[in-house]
Amino acid sequence: MLDNHTITKHWTMICNHLEGFKNFCDCFFLNMNSQILLQFGQVEDISYLDSKALQEINEGKLTILDLVEGLSSYLTSTDEEKRRQGVLLLANILKQLSPNFLNEKEVNVLLQFFCDRLKDRLTVIPAALKGLESIALMENISDNAPFDIIMALSTNLTASTLMQSSRLSYYAILKNLMYNKTKVLLNNSNDFVYAVISAMDSESDPRCLVYLFQFLPYLLSQFPLNNLCEEAFSVLECYFPVDFNPRDKVGITREDLAQGLKNCLLATPTFAQYIIPTALDKLDSQVKVAHMDSLNLLIEGMEIWSVNDLKAHTPDIWKSLSKLLLPPPDNDVGDLALKTVVSIITTLDKSNSAYQELDQLLEDISASTHGFLSDPNLSLFNPTTKLLANVSQASERSCGFIIRTILGQLLALLDQPSGRDITLTALCPILSASVKFNCWNNASNKIGELLEALPVKLISCISDPKAWNNCFSCLIEIGPHISSEQREKIINLIHGSLTHELSPIDSEMCANYVKLVGSKYPEEIKNNLLLKLNITDNCLAVKRTLDIFCWCCNVIQLTSFSIDKILLHITTGSSNIGINCLKELCENTEEKVLILLGTECKVPERLIQWTIKGIDNKEKITEETILNISKIIQAIVRSLNSSQQKTLLGNCIEEFMPSPSKNFSNLDDNQLFLLEGLICPLRQEVSIAMYDNLVTTLIDSSINKDSYRAREAACLILASIINKCQDNGDETLLDAILKPIENGKQKEMILLLSFSTKSLLMRGHNKANFFLDKLIASLSVKGIQMEAADGFKLLLLDHESLSANNYCTVKLLYKQRIFMKLNNVINLLENADDEDQIAILLAFTYIMQYVPDSLVISRLRELIPVMVRCIDCNSSTVVTTILEVIAGLLESAEPIFEEYIDTFLPRCLRCAETSNSMVVRMLALNCIYYYGLYKELTILPHKEKVLHGLISSLDDKKRLVRQKAVRARNRWFLVGGLPDR
Repeated sequence: MLDNHTITKHWTMICNHLEGFKNFCDCFFLNMNSQILLQFGQVEDISYLDSKALQEINEGKLTILDLVEGLSSYLTSTDEEKRRQGVLLLANILKQLSPNFLNEKEVNVLLQFFCDRLKDRLTVIPAALKGLESIALMENISDNAPFDIIMALSTNLTASTLMQSSRLSYYAILKNLMYNKTKVLLNNSNDFVYAVISAMDSESDPRCLVYLFQFLPYLLSQFPLNNLCEEAFSVLECYFPVDFNPRDKVGITREDLAQGLKNCLLATPTFAQYIIPTALDKLDSQVKVAHMDSLNLLIEGMEIWSVNDLKAHTPDIWKSLSKLLLPPPDNDVGDLALKTVVSIITTLDKSNSAYQELDQLLEDISASTHGFLSDPNLSLFNPTTKLLANVSQASERSCGFIIRTILGQLLALLDQPSGRDITLTALCPILSASVKFNCWNNASNKIGELLEALPVKLISCISDPKAWNNCFSCLIEIGPHISSEQREKIINLIHGSLTHELSPIDSEMCANYVKLVGSKYPEEIKNNLLLKLNITDNCLAVKRTLDIFCWCCNVIQLTSFSIDKILLHITTGSSNIGINCLKELCENTEEKVLILLGTECKVPERLIQWTIKGIDNKEKITEETILNISKIIQAIVRSLNSSQQKTLLGNCIEEFMPSPSKNFSNLDDNQLFLLEGLICPLRQEVSIAMYDNLVTTLIDSSINKDSYRAREAACLILASIINKCQDNGDETLLDAILKPIENGKQKEMILLLSFSTKSLLMRGHNKANFFLDKLIASLSVKGIQMEAADGFKLLLLDHESLSANNYCTVKLLYKQRIFMKLNNVINLLENADDEDQIAILLAFTYIMQYVPDSLVISRLRELIPVMVRCIDCNSSTVVTTILEVIAGLLESAEPIFEEYIDTFLPRCLRCAETSNSMVVRMLALNCIYYYGLYKELTILPHKEKVLHGLISSLDDKKRLVRQKAVRARNRWFLVGGLPDR
């Protein structure tokens, strides 16, 4: 094999004396087995031959040097275009070769060739750069090659004068060398670093900058900058802060550039001495972007800079930050400035050598804020206390400083009734920090004295109704440090507030305090509060008393005692208030409390026994109260496991059976409501005693009860049973349901049919379509068609009793099965009279409204004619529902409505002008507004007609309609006056 010197000499002779080698080349071509080399000499455009050449190289029929010699007529041609083609083809082939394909000698020959081509014309240079880009990735490149490439680039080219694509190739060469030959370049890092920073100097194209920002952090962190540190920073500094507004669709945002630049600036801690002054200088500007980028840079820089870098700049940093905090020019800037202050304090606090600077910073903060703490009503009081609160939570040292210097002043402000609630709001986070850093056990006498006086001061403020909420917030924060005597005083004040009406927020904070104290000192709460509570005739006091018992139910040690008191009041006093309080408790408490209520406390059994047997005057208890009891039972049963549910069901089910018969002979309305709460949340593996008898009674009740809500409860119980029934046990049940549906009262049976169909669809049962077809057929049956239409709403609306939370099987795509039957519903319109049409169209609109939008959009074009019939319908319910659907589709800018604008827009205007329904008029105006957001070219011809049609709506008798009309008219006034969207 020839050595490197011989190959180089041979190549030079070919380039300089091509005519002398003409006969040799001809002979070479004739003797080559590869037909690709013959083609190089026979065609004018060789760009399409790269794939053929690559294939022969990979197959071993052609070497890279053979290819070079075969391309000699192009590579050394006096025709600039032919040279460009030859160099580009060679570069493209190299790009597709694996990095280890060429040996070192082949790489060196190609390297010298491409470096030499950098001296060529501007049209050839881009191809040469592409070749060097591939060479830089080769594994067998020599250790001297990176410096040869850098020398050739710096000698022959100025990066800033190249086209954007060529500059990218230039940067790619440097990046590939950096990753491929890191160890070699580190031996002479100054030359390489200088080559990179000089190449990127003055770069302005965002695509190139994003590319540079991807690999510069590695360069800056791994290569020592030495005397080039300031120069490297200067090259990057000119881009900070990034000011970029994208004007094309390259996909690059200002945030991308800002993040990339930040990564570069923070890649090495040696930049700290330059970054901090630069960031502070930008903080003095009036541009929000400059503030945000500078603050983010400082915050993240704290994590990598040394404390020594930060010390000297601390006073200047606070001087700049104080201008952004007191007052903040913008909420985002203010929050970020606060975060910066916390970062500085945290960083200084980590080093023992920086305590002097940290103390000076805290003194400066105190001096800057002291004057704004004299009056809570001052405009700068809130920004100041927010700053101090953040400082107190930064470190133990800063927290102690704030308590020593600020707490006394805030406590003095509590003596003034004016602004007391504001002061307490400011005080709360500082107290939280005092507990976090254990300042209550601090050896400092001053801190100890101030904190000891705090609970007494807060207790004195509880009597102020305006300060109640914030006062309890503070008491909760320092709860572990309140003495038993002080806790007793607070409890007495809570007891004394029973006759006072509290806002929901005040009540919530009071409840949180009671639960906090009760969890640690349950006997104190029981003895000092619960045992002292008496139910009076004052409704407000009754509600407040029951609320306190409900709060204590959340404390496991007090749950049983408290629930006994609540149930005692329900069974002997005003049941409505007690039931409402208990329902609220069950909706908001933790699962472990619900389990305790269902097992040890036996709340469901006791409520059912009282409701069925213990009410002397049943006419006094309302249906709403019974329904609330059902929801309480449902919430508790839902939280129990299977064995707990079986035990509970066994204890309760006999309450619904008359003593002699021991079967479900007849269920009254209240019993049906209670059974709904008891059976619907059962797990699927829990069996029901007297199952067949119960089903028969429920079927009878679902059809023959006078109360709609009672029939609905019976249907829901049956639907829950159907959904959870095992596959081998549901045939008898379905046959029993079908019999009254086919032979019973037509109008009443629709409700049972609807819920049974819903249950089967949710479960994915094979008889679901059979039941669904029956419901569809009912749309054409006189006298029940409207009930059948409402049945489709029941099918598609989610119901709490039939949900996954109640352990029902809910197939993911069950609503899609209903949508697949939409054509069956539409086909009924062909032979329908006016009355039937309304029912069919109403069912159609319910399906359109409640199925996923993607289904509607998939068939929107074929559904347009039916939607038009819905708008033209005489039923306001149908029009209301379809307009809701259309408004949603217009809001999402479905393009098909552009095609049908002449169909829908006039109808919407007509509805807005003539409909007697306020809701219809409002929805029509919504549609008109959303149409105004479509492309100007489409809607501009309709502008005058719309503006004229909206005149009457501006004078509508309903204020809400007028608001919608004004919004729509304003939108359409802008049509034609703004650039197209």
